[in-house]
Amino acid sequence: MAMACERKEPPGAAITPSSGVALASSESPGPSPITSTEPVASATARASALSVASAAPAVDPKNESQPAREGADLEAKGKALLEAIVLDDAEKAAAFFFPREPFTPLKDSKDPDRYWKHLYRAYENDIHKLHRRRRDWTGVTFESIEPGTPPVWVPPGDEANKIGYFRSWGTKLRYRIDGQLYTVKIHTVISWQGAWYITHLLPWKKK
Repeated sequence: MAMACERKEPPGAAITPSSGVALASSESPGPSPITSTEPVASATARASALSVASAAPAVDPKNESQPAREGADLEAKGKALLEAIVLDDAEKAAAFFFPREPFTPLKDSKDPDRYWKHLYRAYENDIHKLHRRRRDWTGVTFESIEPGTPPVWVPPGDEANKIGYFRSWGTKLRYRIDGQLYTVKIHTVISWQGAWYITHLLPWKKK
């Protein structure tokens, strides 16, 4: 894929209500795009099921399973995230954010539940910011979700965590509008029970 023809996201601008949004993969067969109520809705449901599974008792107590860097699960989450951005509805990508249930035992802080809520509010705000970067999302199609930096193991005790995990920066969510390729860089993803989850969508500073 030639990066020379790729454009950065346009700067923030006034919002024009979008309609007829298509979120089918650009690689999907068929002559016409599929509306957002079909493929990405199913992707959102799949991602939600993964979130429920993540809340179950840990199969790997030390969380040492490194997730695959590509595959159906990550693609489903990527489609759900794109849908959330296009429709300005963070709830549609809630399952891609690090689950609340394991956050409490993982984070070594005074009030991990409050901290999780703070992080999730930042995630919601980032989705709203990304939505506002385009006046009109009509005709958007999902292209891919691609790995960022090679995963690094963060051992217990680092970054105020009781449990270790793998971390990667710069996962790329790619989409097309009118044939032009655009990219959203996901700042940080970490592993939990063999799956990737976002902790910071855009660059974030702890207040």
